[in-house]
Amino acid sequence: MSNTIDNILQHNNEGVKSLCRGRFIAAKSSFRAALVGLNKLEIKLGEQDQENPSSKPKTCPLVIETRTLPNLRRKDDDSQYFICRDALLLSNHDPDADYGSLYPIIGAGLIGIVVFNLSLTSHYHEYLNSGGATNLKNVVRTYSKVWDALNNDSFLLKEYHPIQKEKMMLATLNNMGIIFHKLENYSKAKRCFSTLKLICSQKTAGVQSLQRDVRYGMAMNALFADQPSPACAA
Repeated sequence: MSNTIDNILQHNNEGVKSLCRGRFIAAKSSFRAALVGLNKLEIKLGEQDQENPSSKPKTCPLVIETRTLPNLRRKDDDSQYFICRDALLLSNHDPDADYGSLYPIIGAGLIGIVVFNLSLTSHYHEYLNSGGATNLKNVVRTYSKVWDALNNDSFLLKEYHPIQKEKMMLATLNNMGIIFHKLENYSKAKRCFSTLKLICSQKTAGVQSLQRDVRYGMAMNALFADQPSPACAA
């Protein structure tokens, strides 16, 4: 079981490396391979009627690290949207962990991380290729799956990595908001940024951990969310 998890983590991390190098097709392929692995694992464990562990470990065998993508910008782009761009690497610090019993409580979080990386890849790819409305709608649908996975997560991120979970939620809201704004769907953009501002106003550990430029970028995006123009924050 540990080998299966390691293969999934390897696909995810290879995807992040490709993404950082601007190799978007290769990155998408790696993230999708990770998701296929997670789906197969879920089916296998379902066939075994795997139950939630009776006792939950005090420490998490999976460690999350971030890689900030370069702030790419097209020469013909006069907008000033700020994209949250921290991709997520995963590593297994306990090869002996019983992932067969742990998966029911960490699966949703794992899926959320991989889908977030896939969403970020698609967002960057479409941005640099001047993606049309249809492609951008596909990107925002992928981000919405991240939101669903984060809401379904009950342990991996919530218990072990709560700060990272909150940062993922903020990044997802921000990035969905700027896509909706670009698509001129101002009501949905406003909804995203209103939720983002509400979370930020609580000054939680996740909010406080954001880099200053990230907080500023989010704030400026939210400031112009009501305006029917693509002028957002750098």
